[in-house]
Amino acid sequence: MRLPFLIDFQTQYMKLFYVRARLLWENFSCDTHHDTRLIDSAFYELALSFHERSCEDGAADIRDRNDSPADSGTLYNLIRRIILRDLVDRHPDVAALIFRLSDYDYHYGTDLDRGTDPARYRAVMSRRIAPDVLELMRIRNRLAIELGYNCYRSLVFDIEDIDQAGLTALLNRHLEENLDAARSIASDHAITLTPGWLDGLHHIGRAPCSMSPESAIFELTRQLGLHRAADRIRITCRDNGFGYTSVIAFRDIHILSGPLDSLSAWGTLFHEAGHAIACAMNMESGLFGTWSAGFDEAMAEVIEPVAARMLLDREQQTSLRDIGILTSCRCALSALFEFALWDDPSQAEKLFSDFFSRLVTGTGDPALWVFDTFRSIDPFYIYHYVVGHRLAERIFEHLTVQAGADHEKWGEWLIRRFYADGRKRSLVKKTAESGVGDLWLL
Repeated sequence: MRLPFLIDFQTQYMKLFYVRARLLWENFSCDTHHDTRLIDSAFYELALSFHERSCEDGAADIRDRNDSPADSGTLYNLIRRIILRDLVDRHPDVAALIFRLSDYDYHYGTDLDRGTDPARYRAVMSRRIAPDVLELMRIRNRLAIELGYNCYRSLVFDIEDIDQAGLTALLNRHLEENLDAARSIASDHAITLTPGWLDGLHHIGRAPCSMSPESAIFELTRQLGLHRAADRIRITCRDNGFGYTSVIAFRDIHILSGPLDSLSAWGTLFHEAGHAIACAMNMESGLFGTWSAGFDEAMAEVIEPVAARMLLDREQQTSLRDIGILTSCRCALSALFEFALWDDPSQAEKLFSDFFSRLVTGTGDPALWVFDTFRSIDPFYIYHYVVGHRLAERIFEHLTVQAGADHEKWGEWLIRRFYADGRKRSLVKKTAESGVGDLWLL
């Protein structure tokens, strides 16, 4: 006899989830070159096979289960969202383009000399990959429409429980409150725009000189009273590493870090610690033990100022706040650019210049917009950093007033309000029930 619908899907999905996580971890931390297309294809086939069964079998399974009807209904709704997203983002046509774009040097530029004239190389490469970036947008829109949505953005916002008007207002509010300061910080430290981020952040502030990443994570979790988190987190530092966190098996959590030679790099480590701690203190298993994009980034942002308070001096804390102001405004502009881009892709280069000239004086060649992975590999994602940044500020203020220097109470509050029940409640609901306010009004 087959397993009930909900558990059947969950079991198959989680097996693929951990296999893919381990392959990606090895790609990033060990310089392996695993081809994840087979795993993505398996995810897609799983979603496809359960899609037609979901309405009838899933509803019957909820009635037949002996555990909490509320839990079954939540799990069914979560599965529905996962299936819909995978039917688009793991579709073979989408996966094939993402595979090419994720290593564009190899797939588009083997005949080009990258080292002699980097500027010319980027200019030529941008025009080679632009058609595929735009085609990827068209395919995602088409697939979303076939599933009954107006467009791909509508599908993402429905799945992630996002109020589009509320999100847009939040992004604009963040810029109104912080853009002038961000422009000043960028000018003072000669920060320039890159296609996907900012160059020169290492000029801001000074790095801690007597702290290892392992001791930092240990001290952070100790002060928060999250001893189990420290036992479940491992750190790998590499010269060519970057900020990345992966759960490769149940409660087997790994952080990848690059050289910690700047305050900005330490801020990235604190951010990754936030990902890892949220995973480590999730008391659920299966699909409830996973995370949505919004929750994942919010919890990473939450720990950044908490770690700074515990591990940095006042001057470093101020400098890290400046970095946060600058990068969050960069993310807000990137999100608003993305919204406009999907409304009118033909104006991509003009829109790129219009939005990012609000932050820095020179935006460079606007054709380089195609190199930003948030336009192709991770679309409709970057706004999560801004939402998380604002939530982090509100939580920090709330805990400072409510618990003061008793940091173990901070940890207890985070477990109770956000971590423990995993994906059973949305970030919107967790935020409202935590007492810090409406997520979209922060």
